[in-house]
This record gives sequence, structure tokens and C-alpha cells, in this order.
Amino acid sequence: MHRKIIHFIKRLDHFILTISLIKWLFLSSIVGVIMGVLSALFLKSLKYATDLREANAWLLFLLPVAGATVSFCIVNTVKILQREIT
Repeated sequence: MHRKIIHFIKRLDHFILTISLIKWLFLSSIVGVIMGVLSALFLKSLKYATDLREANAWLLFLLPVAGATVSFCIVNTVKILQREIT
């Protein structure tokens, strides 16, 4: 009787491990598909940005203005958040 219980527990343990493996394979497949789609979208947007830059070379000269604008926005946002925290 004691051996049957031990055998049943081992089989149950293997069953639980198999279910866990199937669950993690399913979840990792979903994550893989999502990341693949996001990677493809990123590459498409990168190609679009490259084509746009090559077609309009003058956009290169706007990069310092865009950098200064982003920096200004970040600094002001941080100041506002620091005032709200204190």
C-alpha cells in the first residue's frame, strides 16, 4: 500500500511538472510573437525615418533645435514635478 501511494505521488508530480512546462511554453510563445511583431514595427519605422532623412537632407540641420526643445521640456517638467513633491 505504501509503495502505491509513493508511486501515485511521483506520477502526480510528473503531471504537475508537465502542465507547468506546457504553461511556460505557451506564455513564452506569446511573448515571442509579441516581441517579433514589435521588432518588425521598429524596423519598418527605422526604414521610414531613414528614407525620410535621405529624401530631405535639410532635416539634419533641425536636429540641434529638436534636441534643445526636448531638453527644455524635460528641465521644465522636472522643475514642476519637484515643486509638486515638496
